Parts: sequence; C-alpha cells; structure tokens
Amino acid sequence: MQKFIRFTSIILILFFFLLLQSCSKGCRRGEEAKLKRAEELIKKNEHKEASKILDEIIKNNPKSEKVYELRIKLNLQGKKQKEEELLGDYDKIVEIKGSEQLPLLKEICLSMIRYFLSSDDAEVKMDAIKAVADLGESSFIPDLKNLFNDQDYDVRNESAGALKKMGFVPSEEYLTKKINSGDEWDKMYAIRAWGEDGKISSIPEFKKALNDEDFDVRIEAAKALGNKGDKSAVASLKKLLQDKDTEVRLYAAQSLLKLGERSALSKLISALKSEDYDIRATAVRILGEVGGKDAVIGLKNALRDKDEIVRKEAVDALEKLGNRSVIPELLNVLKDEDYNVRTSAALALYKLGDSSVIEKLKKDLGDNDPETRSFAVQVIGEMGKETISADEIAKIRQLLRDEDPEVRLTAIHALGLIGDKSDIEEIKKMLSDEDDEVKLEAVTALGKTGDIQVIKDLRNLWMKKVKNPSFKLQIALALKKIIK
Repeated sequence: MQKFIRFTSIILILFFFLLLQSCSKGCRRGEEAKLKRAEELIKKNEHKEASKILDEIIKNNPKSEKVYELRIKLNLQGKKQKEEELLGDYDKIVEIKGSEQLPLLKEICLSMIRYFLSSDDAEVKMDAIKAVADLGESSFIPDLKNLFNDQDYDVRNESAGALKKMGFVPSEEYLTKKINSGDEWDKMYAIRAWGEDGKISSIPEFKKALNDEDFDVRIEAAKALGNKGDKSAVASLKKLLQDKDTEVRLYAAQSLLKLGERSALSKLISALKSEDYDIRATAVRILGEVGGKDAVIGLKNALRDKDEIVRKEAVDALEKLGNRSVIPELLNVLKDEDYNVRTSAALALYKLGDSSVIEKLKKDLGDNDPETRSFAVQVIGEMGKETISADEIAKIRQLLRDEDPEVRLTAIHALGLIGDKSDIEEIKKMLSDEDDEVKLEAVTALGKTGDIQVIKDLRNLWMKKVKNPSFKLQIALALKKIIK
C-alpha cells in the first residue's frame, strides 16, 4: 500500500510539474504575443492602446526587460516625455540585467536634450542649444535649423552659432532663400554666413544690404565686405561712416581698416568717449581686432572706464593683441572692484608670461576673505594643471569643504579643469551639497571625467525629482559626455 501511495505521489508531482511547465510556456507565448502587438501599435503611433498592454504585462510579470524597453520607446516617441517613468523603466532594466545599458541611456539623454530645445522658456532653450553645440552631435542639425523660426532673436543667434561650431556650412541656394525671405533676421544671417565663407567672393547682395532699413543687416553687410577684402566697397563703406546708427559707423570703420584705410581709426577712438557703455564696449572689441599703437593707447585708457563691462572688454582685447608692454597696466587691474575684470586681468597676465601673478594666487588660496579664495582658485583652474604643484592641488581639494558655497563651486570647477581622476570620489560627494549651484558644478565636472563609474550617481540625482529644467539638462549632458 505504501508503495502505491508513493508511486501515486510521484505521478501527481510529475503531472503538476508538466502542467506548470505547460502553463509557463503558454504564459510566455501569451506575453510574447502581447509584446509583439504593443510593438506594432507603437510603430503605428497608437500609444494609448500600446500603453495599456504594456501596463498589463508589467502587472503580471514585473521582471520582463522587454516590456520596459518598449515602454521607454513609447515614452521617447511622445510629445511630452515622462522623465520619471523613463528613468524608472531604465532603472528596472539595469536591475534585471545587472549592468548599465549605455546605448539605451544614450538614447534617453539625447531625447531629453532634444525635448529641452522645444521648451517655452527661452533661457532653457538657449542652454539646450549650448549643450548641443558642446556635444557636436550632427543629428541635432535639423533641430537647430528649425529654431531659425523662433520668435526670440537670441535663440536664433545661439542656434546659428551652434551650427557654425558644429561645422555646418549652408548651401548658396539655402542662403539665397534666406536673403530673399523678407525676414530681417534671415537676411542678416545669410549675409553673415556669406561673409564668413571664404569660397564665395563678394556679391551684389552685400552692397545692396548696406542701405537696408534694419541696422543689424547694415552691420553684417559692412563686416562681410571687410572680411572679403573687397576694395571696390571702400566708397560705400565711407558713406556708412555717416550712418545714423553709431554701431553701424563703428563696423564700417573696422572694415575700412581691414581694407587699408587707416584714417577710419579715429572713428573708433572717438567712440571710446561715448555716453553709451555698449558703444564704448563695441569700440573696444573692434580695437582689439584692429591692433596698432593707437589702438593699444585707446585700450589702456579703457581699462579705467566707469563701466565694468567696458573694462573687461579692454582687458580681453589687450590680451588678444599679445603686447607685453601692457603688463604694468594689467597688474593695476588686479585691484579692480569687479570680480570678472580681475579674473580676466589675472588670466591675461598669465598668458602674457607674467609669473608673479601665479605666485600671488597660490598664496591667496589660504586667504581669510572668501572672495579672494574663490578668485584665486578660479584663475588657477583656468591656467591648468601644469602651473601648480601637488601641494596647491591638495589645497584646492581642501576648499571643497569651505564654508562659502562660491569657494566650493570654484574649487569643483578648478578640479574639473585640472582633470585628475583621483578627484572623482571627492567631487561625487559634492552631489549632496546643500547648495544647488554647487551640485550643478559637480555634475558638470563629473561629465568631463568620462568615467562610467559615476553614471549611477548622476542617475540617482536625476531620479530625486530635480525640478529645475536647466539642472536636468546638465545631468543629461554630463551622462551623454560620459557615454560618448
């Protein structure tokens, strides 16, 4: 009897095992059919129905990696991406597979950056354009070209600059359409692009644009003619020296100087006395490109301008000219009341070969004044690793724990520029800093490391429901830089 019971038990166990196997295969087949159906619906853009099927599968089998992949695909196709769901689904896939899925994460990051390009906030949009230019991803070229229709001219200009940085060269046919579109910005862009393209000689549209009713168009036309070296334009440019707009007169003078008409320099020198700081700053920028003894004298005087923007432009212009005779004047600028002016002066002195500024900055790393410490670490970071010893780098690391958030921020920035891999762990700790700007700088610095070990830390920060769009954008950018 016992043998019979034992035999019956074994038969029952085998029966239930085979039944479970059969059910399992049937369930898998059923799940596979549903996944296939969901995939077909996604291809047809029938997102609502696909979403229902995927949610049902997850409810029955939360360990199916394929369903999360499809839900990410569905989310990426949507007009408004649910980033929490995107990142949550990606996290599930990593948990199931036990490792980062870099191609998929790259797709998510690129999609999020593209999403920010269509933001209603112009500032966020421009940050996204800068991120795209930084990445140099050619897949974004159509998106940037579409932004030429944006209502905000600053957004259009930022897009044009990004396209140029990415090596995009518009065709002559494209530019002809732009110049004849009737839109003033389109006309300005076409003339600027033509002026920068060395393959195209001067064309009639340039000279016609000198009389355009829009002053920005007249400026671009004047600059283009100077860039082309078209001496036949001298007479027309001289007429522009009498233009009703001061900036037009200044750029006409710049082009005349490029064409060998040195008498036009007086227009730039006299503009340094304008009541309008913007005019003075423009004159300073142009003098920095023109050069010459009289230009240097004018720029030295501009170092004492009442406006900090003009003073900074003067410092940058003198540094660009590379004339070491201005070192004494720049040393005085280190006492300027404006932080940015002092920073530019210190960097200019370093580039001009004045070593005394480096020694002073090293001492200032331990100064009692937080602004002095911040200034010192900022400039040292910009100078690079080769200018400082291991001891100074150690001092910068100590400043990561400084009580002043601005000092901590500049210390992270400096270490990011120095690029020592041994600093990664210390910078990662700064992702938990109480100050959002400090955290953001840590994100940027980690993106520069290219170390895949920080991906999880950046993802975790993103998952903490960061609300600032620019912050989210920088995390996506940092991750994309690491993934490559």
